[in-house]
Amino acid sequence: NYLFMEGKLEQAKETFKTAAAHAPKLKERRYDLEGVVESSIGVCYRKLGMFDSAVYHYNRALDFCKKTEKYEDIASTYYNIGVLYHLNKRYEEALEQGKLAADYARKAKDTLMELYANTLIGGCYCNMGKYAEASQILKRNVQKALEIEYPLLAMSSLSPLLSTYQLWNKKDSVRIFLKKGEELIHQIPENSPTALEFYGTQASLYNWIGEFQKSLDILTNKSLIQTQLPYDKYHILMARNYEGLGNYQKAFHCMQEACIYKDSIFDGK
Repeated sequence: NYLFMEGKLEQAKETFKTAAAHAPKLKERRYDLEGVVESSIGVCYRKLGMFDSAVYHYNRALDFCKKTEKYEDIASTYYNIGVLYHLNKRYEEALEQGKLAADYARKAKDTLMELYANTLIGGCYCNMGKYAEASQILKRNVQKALEIEYPLLAMSSLSPLLSTYQLWNKKDSVRIFLKKGEELIHQIPENSPTALEFYGTQASLYNWIGEFQKSLDILTNKSLIQTQLPYDKYHILMARNYEGLGNYQKAFHCMQEACIYKDSIFDGK
């Protein structure tokens, strides 16, 4: 775990694999321990971008977890597999894993895991163009998270909900839930990934509904937002805001920055 936290993924993976090789030799087999180790190997492979190897070890973890009938471990492993499929844009497979994760989370009475699984399910529906299904589950998730006083998880569902409404062209709903997010954002750590994701979504949506100054203020006042938005997309959004405000010189400069970046990436390939 120390190596993993230090970002030494290759070393962490090999250490976990050594533990996995020795675990079956214990006098009394600990399937729960073997499941955790296999899942950890899967996480390392996922972080290293090795999709097939990650799935293989997650499935091994599932086999061990099912032997112990620890529903919460089964739920989290299905969730990890679902996230992996989602990252690789295999949304139907991710949806299937997300639903299994939610089912086992309910069996374990693990409300947080169920809500995380539902966020994954909602994201899958959105990417599959099923906006009604996505908005329904994500909106319900926000409400449930607030009922158990977990604003961070509520915000984790709110950003994909807002993106769903944008793709669905529901500007009134966007305005309603933007306001909700702006009320909740103060209840979570300001520079957390969840907060920065919301600021990025917020800036994009204000541009979309024509409130260019608000969008620009978010982009310029929240410097860490650039850790969430790719460099070129950040500058293109800045350009669109300046164009909307009639400042064409600054808009041109921002578009230049985006184009230079894209050219440098292309040249690097």
